[in-house]
Amino acid sequence: MQQLMNFDVLVEPRADGYRTRVVASPAGETQADFTLPFTDKDLTILVLEVVSSIGRLRRKVRRIQSPERKLLEDFGSQLFQSVFSGPVRDCLDRSRTAAEAEGAGLRIRADGGRCCHGG
Repeated sequence: MQQLMNFDVLVEPRADGYRTRVVASPAGETQADFTLPFTDKDLTILVLEVVSSIGRLRRKVRRIQSPERKLLEDFGSQLFQSVFSGPVRDCLDRSRTAAEAEGAGLRIRADGGRCCHGG
């Protein structure tokens, strides 16, 4: 089994958006503020599209590239780009490089409000 190094992040709400804090990683600590890349309306549409598709998909064989899957992938990609931006993204890239140099993988551990230094 491959050894894993941890990249521990906290995502915290702020008055004007959110903050990602890297609390432990092979490349040290950092933080960056971000806002969500979508509106409440966008989230509502996403949820309605996915929930309404559940019944349809149960009656059919699920296609690998269904429109709902594409919506979820786009949502996840936009969210990742926002959460892991600026100095946090740089720290992630340096941590990946450090892990590779040690022959290890990098495990991202996210916690929405408590420190995750524990094993």
